[in-house]
Amino acid sequence: MNPVEIVVGLILVAVVLAAAAQRLRVPYPAALVLGGLALGFVPGLPHIQIPPAVAFLVFIPPLVYQVASRFGLRDLRHHRWPIFRLAVGLMLLNLICVAGAVRWADDGFSWAAAFVLAAVVGPTDTAAVAAVARGLPVPRRVERILEGESLFNDVVALVAYQQAVRAVATGTFSPGLTCLSLAWGAVGGIGVGLAAGALATWSRRRVSDPAVNTAASFLTPFAAYLGGEAVGASGVLATVAAGLFVGHVLLPTLPPTDRIQAVAFWDGTRFLLEGLAFVLIGFQLRAVLSEPVSASAWITCAVVCATTVAVRLVWTLAWNVPLFARRAAPDHVPRFRHAVLIGWAGMRGVDSLAAALALPLVTDDGVTPFPQRDLIALVAFSTILVTLVLQGLTLPILIRTLGLPPDDAERREDAVARLAAVAAALRRLDELESAHGGSADALGHLRAMYQFCLRQYQTGLDAPTGADPGDGLSALTRELLKAEREAVRTLWADGRIGDETRRRAEQALDHEELTFGA
Repeated sequence: MNPVEIVVGLILVAVVLAAAAQRLRVPYPAALVLGGLALGFVPGLPHIQIPPAVAFLVFIPPLVYQVASRFGLRDLRHHRWPIFRLAVGLMLLNLICVAGAVRWADDGFSWAAAFVLAAVVGPTDTAAVAAVARGLPVPRRVERILEGESLFNDVVALVAYQQAVRAVATGTFSPGLTCLSLAWGAVGGIGVGLAAGALATWSRRRVSDPAVNTAASFLTPFAAYLGGEAVGASGVLATVAAGLFVGHVLLPTLPPTDRIQAVAFWDGTRFLLEGLAFVLIGFQLRAVLSEPVSASAWITCAVVCATTVAVRLVWTLAWNVPLFARRAAPDHVPRFRHAVLIGWAGMRGVDSLAAALALPLVTDDGVTPFPQRDLIALVAFSTILVTLVLQGLTLPILIRTLGLPPDDAERREDAVARLAAVAAALRRLDELESAHGGSADALGHLRAMYQFCLRQYQTGLDAPTGADPGDGLSALTRELLKAEREAVRTLWADGRIGDETRRRAEQALDHEELTFGA
């Protein structure tokens, strides 16, 4: 099989498994990883070897950029302390605890090799967290904190990874160099990312073709990532900074057609990359398990997985202890049930996969094998599998057990925004009518349409918590739009309109459906 056939086949597997997971109402990353694991042991299938540089470059920049561009700066400012405590404080604690646990479980590990393993399994994965949270009734505050953590904890983890690998390969370690690398990785990454975001904003505002504009958006994360790596800074942080800049400065000013097309493109791209990544994670276990695994190796895997999960739970719950809570503003302290959910939602994924694959085969002398390389890969894949499958599949059960109330904050904010917009349009309509007059039929039609929207959004705002906003006017609107679509399709089937006319009519109905929130 050639590479194109393999990629197409894996995408097909990802689509089928994701559809099955949706029907079963389970997070699809877990289904994809298990499917990839089963697929890896099918006789006759070729072994897929992913170059580490390719894994980093193909998956991480676009997936990180897509999440960052939708992660508002206001959310970042509002949740900055919980995100900082998880992305920096928890990451450092996890590095120390996992390295110590590895040394306790297997004395064949040096401290440097133990820190390599700890850095590999340390960062939560942006794609995994976003994919799991997207399909579950996770409170918005929790979802923003988890996504923010996964965007920023890569910086600490990758610097620790690079320094630990250097210590193993050369036999030397410099605390000063580590601190300098961390500082430059952050400062240089943010600078390069802001420059890439500014350049993307300047260029895309001068492109009038929506298709070209969308294609240009696809280049932005790669430019930021490669630029950050080229100057020795954090390419991941550069991508995050570029995404935040573009999402805050450019996207609100794009023409509606460009914005709708770009969002649809990135939604599809995100699914394709996530699907491939999660299937490949399961598929790679075939190579890791191709050799017999000793009982001591499985014990090390269990110890690392347990330590990783336990440290996260203890850290998140500690901020509800009064000793810690008194030092932070009440809004920055997660409620107990939210803290439990955050503690259990530490999924690992593509970052750990790429880091495990990127380990050198030999040390700097060119002869000595890299210590414990195969075992590090086995532990990394085991941790990915446990966190994605065990935690991913049990998150819905945990949410029901915790009894978290429905989070209608986004729905209510959406209703408030739309209500204010429609009210402003009606006021402007009154001003235009008194100043310039105009067609009575046109004014009457517009007034009726906006008054309909006003009643609809007011109904959504007045609905009790947990109520379905699709009831009432939205349900009626859906039925009317359905009848319109059937009429257009009948005309097309009878040959009375062409394909292009049908496409334009259905596109207009799509926009109308979005306008009325049906």
